[in-house]
Amino acid sequence: MPVTTITPQRPLGINLTAMKDHARALIFADIFKPSREWIPHRLSDDTWDTGMALDLDERGWVRSLAADQEAGTLMMSGLGDAYPGGRYRVLYEGTGVLDFDWDARIIDSQPGRMDLWVTPDQGIHVVIKETDPEDYIRNIRVIMPGHEETFTSAPFHPTYIQFLRQFSLLRFMDWSDTNEPENVTPEAGLWENRVTPDHASQGTIRGVAYEHMIDLANEVGSDLWISVPITATDDFIDSLATRVRDRLDQQRLAYIELSNEIWNRDFPQHAVATAAGRARGY
Repeated sequence: MPVTTITPQRPLGINLTAMKDHARALIFADIFKPSREWIPHRLSDDTWDTGMALDLDERGWVRSLAADQEAGTLMMSGLGDAYPGGRYRVLYEGTGVLDFDWDARIIDSQPGRMDLWVTPDQGIHVVIKETDPEDYIRNIRVIMPGHEETFTSAPFHPTYIQFLRQFSLLRFMDWSDTNEPENVTPEAGLWENRVTPDHASQGTIRGVAYEHMIDLANEVGSDLWISVPITATDDFIDSLATRVRDRLDQQRLAYIELSNEIWNRDFPQHAVATAAGRARGY
């Protein structure tokens, strides 16, 4: 009697954890990508967060600093030794003074490039101490050991890719931070206001660039499930559809979901959907 070999199918899919500075998943070789929103420090009394708005450009880079002000952010915060130590490469554009402390110390520095020695413990504190408003510090990249030559062509950490290859579908609802109040406003539904790969961080409450979601699905060889804002305009949907069509592997499927759990009263999109329904006489 012939023996039939059955090849197990990959599990259906997985919800990816949100991309944050404190997330344990090592997603990118560049650990600055999930960095926290900039924190306004005050020098004179060591105030960690003054609550004052920083002068940021349209992509979230610090354009200028006020008197007695520095801008800080965090990477790998609170992870202990759950991320790699060793020699990290820092690349950036612009003119100013960039500093690192907590788990990191600068061991080599020249304009536009630094080397850090990192001993994992509490995380890495990045500080812009000075920046030239005419050529401000921007495009900061902090590259894990061993990825200095490949982080552009292979931006995702290989361990992350290897883990995800067991799944046939990747759901990016938390990458979009769909349930955040800031992402149910009319402004959030405009295509020009979306997060792009050029934004200072992919780890803020505004979510991650759709380009990164598509590229990860391509790299893993999985289908794609994206959540869009409840207020997304027709132009937003058309533009996203075009981006997916042009960038996603043609063998992959794409699922586009309007928001997430709009029936759930605990989420702000429920109120938006309810108001829209009532306006239509439902």
